[in-house]
Amino acid sequence: MTGAEPAPSRGAAVTLARLTKRFGSVLAVDRVSLEVPSGSFVTFLGPSGSGKTTTLNLIAGFIEPDAGEVFFEGRPVSRTPTHRRDLGMVFQNYALFPHMTVFDNVAFPLRMRRPLARRELTAAVASTLALVQLTGLEGRYPRQLSGGQQQRVAMARALVSRPRLLLMDEPLGALDKKLREQMQVEMKAIHRAVGSTFLYVTHDQAEALAMSDVVVVMRDGRVEQVGSPRELYAAPATEFVADFLGNANLLAGRVTARSDETLVVALDGGTVLRVPAGRAAPAPGEGVKLLVRPEDVDVLVDERTDGERNALPGKVGEVIYLGEMTRVVVDTPEGVVVARIAGQRGGDLAPGHAVVVSWPPTAVRLLPRPTAP
Repeated sequence: MTGAEPAPSRGAAVTLARLTKRFGSVLAVDRVSLEVPSGSFVTFLGPSGSGKTTTLNLIAGFIEPDAGEVFFEGRPVSRTPTHRRDLGMVFQNYALFPHMTVFDNVAFPLRMRRPLARRELTAAVASTLALVQLTGLEGRYPRQLSGGQQQRVAMARALVSRPRLLLMDEPLGALDKKLREQMQVEMKAIHRAVGSTFLYVTHDQAEALAMSDVVVVMRDGRVEQVGSPRELYAAPATEFVADFLGNANLLAGRVTARSDETLVVALDGGTVLRVPAGRAAPAPGEGVKLLVRPEDVDVLVDERTDGERNALPGKVGEVIYLGEMTRVVVDTPEGVVVARIAGQRGGDLAPGHAVVVSWPPTAVRLLPRPTAP
C-alpha cells in the first residue's frame, strides 16, 4: 500500500485515485491516492480537519468526489449508491434503534436486504452475536446495555450480512480508557475471524498503533505517510508524523561533517553530537532534526556517561508518575527533552535536580529540517 497514485487493481479491496473534495473554499481532501489490500485493517489517522472522515464518507458513498475516483476491487463506484456497495458502517454514535431489542437491531440489515426464513435469520444473528460476545442478551433493549455492549451491538449489526468492507468512524471514542483498550483487542480478534477489509478513522495514535495492519497519516487533506505501525513509529518521513505518532524529542541542528558511517551534527544550542549516517545522509551544511523517542532516553543523576552515547546536561522540570512508567521532563541547553522510564524507577528524581540525559546514537532518526518560506 502506498501513497503514490495506483492503477485500479482487482487484488485491492479499495483504490483511491486522486480523490478530491471541496466544501466551498475548504479543500477537505486533496488528490488522495492509495491502495487498500483486501482483508487488511487500515486506519486513517490525523488531527481534526485532516480529511480522514471526509475520505471515509467518499468511500461509503455519502458524498461524491469533485474529482478522482473510488474503486472497489477494480470497479469504479463513485456513482454507485451506498446501499449497493456491500459495506457495513459503525459510528461513534451507534445509532441503535431504542425501541428494538438487541436481536432486532442486529437482524435489521438482513430484513431490509432480502427476505430470509426465520431459521436462517436466527442462525445469522446468533452467530454474529457470538462473534461479539453478546450471546444471551438478544432480548435486551439498548437502554439496558453498557456502553461497551452497545458498541458490540453496532458492530454485530454492521457485520451480520458479512460485508466485504467495514467502515468505522471513531467507534470507540465514547468509551472510557480501560474499556477502549479492551475493545481494541476484541476488534482485532473480530477482524481476524471475519476476514473482511476494515477501514477505521481515529485521531487516537495509540488506537491506530494497537489495531492496524496499515496506518494512513493524513494532514490538511493529504496523505502524509503510509506504512505499518512499526514503520511509521520507527522511521517517520516527516516531523509531523514523528510528533503526531507518539511522543517525540526533536532537536534542531546542522550537519558539520560526514564520513561513511557517522554524521557530526551541531545543535542550535551549541552541543555537538555524533549519529549514524545512514544511506541517504544529508551533506555538511544541511539543516536536520534529530528524533529521539522518550523510551530511548536515560536520565542520570551524575555526569558520568558512556562515551559512546549522546548526552545533554539539564535540570529536571517535572516528574509525572503514571503507574506503569514515569515521565521525566528535563530542561537542557537544546530545549526540553522528555524521558519515559519504565516500571518504578525514577522515584528519586525531583524538580530542580541536575541530571544528564543520554541515548545511544543508534536511537536517533534523522528528519529533514523545514526551510523558512
